[in-house]
Formats: sequence, structure tokens, C-alpha cells
Amino acid sequence: MGVHDSARRAIAKFYFDYRDYLDSVKVADMGALNINGATKDIIGHCVGFDIVEGSGVDVVINPGFIPDEHKGRYGAVISANSFVFCPDPVMYKKQIIDLLAPNGLLFLITCSEKCRNKHTTSDNRYGFQDSFRVTLRDLENFFSVEFDILEVGEMNYAHSDYVLLGRLKDSVSAG
Repeated sequence: MGVHDSARRAIAKFYFDYRDYLDSVKVADMGALNINGATKDIIGHCVGFDIVEGSGVDVVINPGFIPDEHKGRYGAVISANSFVFCPDPVMYKKQIIDLLAPNGLLFLITCSEKCRNKHTTSDNRYGFQDSFRVTLRDLENFFSVEFDILEVGEMNYAHSDYVLLGRLKDSVSAG
């Protein structure tokens, strides 16, 4: 993942606001490839997941598949600027749910429908494109089935991204 300055600030604020919790649980970073910064720069103990090998990546996954030994083990999943590349949002959401422990937190940053910036991914062997844009209402509706939405809004930075914070509902389980 490329962590541009506004995403870095949002992740740092999330960490500051939830530090006691985040320091007491395992944290997964979906889309962890360090292109121009990574979540690990802020939350050093997070485990990096990506579909390619590289700096910041601890576990290489195939799209749509979370290894059994990682299912249900993470108290938080951070996904910064990776959702924009996902050709199948339902599959991506399932991967996040698969990683989360009961009542785990999701912190997601994604492009708003106003975002005109193009993001890059290094290898891009799957040919995923930077094309997925979403309205704030659609983002909230998409995640509210499985997550209690704690916060959702537009970043107050130069980059046109949305931030969503949700807690996995009791009725949802990994697998």
C-alpha cells in the first residue's frame, strides 16, 4: 500500500485514539506492501498481508483467501488505499472478516467518488486497476451489514478519501 501523507495522518490519529486497545491485540494490515510508507511505520507490531511479496509484507495471500492459521486472530484490520484496487469488494470484505476476531475493529481508508488521483501498485501481477470509487453513503451501507459503524467521514486533508471505522457485529464470524 502506498501511504500518502493524509493516510499516514489518519492512521496515526486512529492509533493515538485507540492505542491501548491496538497495543493489546494483533493488528493486520491489508495491502501492506510498502511503496511510500506503511502502517508498520506507525503500528510496529502489525502483520502485513498482501498479494505480492515485498517490504512490509509478512503473509502473501491469494486474492480471496486467508490462510486458516490467521482466521479470527486479529483484534483490528487496517486497510489503507487497497480497497481502490479490489475488483471484487465482497471478496475483499470477506477477507477482512476472516481475519477479525469477534468484535474486532476495521479501519479503512478508500478513495471517494471525488478522488482523481491515481494510485500505483508495484508488481500488479493480477492486473488490478485503480478504478473503484464509492460514495460515503454506499461505503457505509456496504460495511454496515457486518459492522457496527463507529465513524465514517471524509478526511479533512488534501487527498479525497473516506475513512470508515467499524466493529464486527457479534452475529458475524470468520470462515
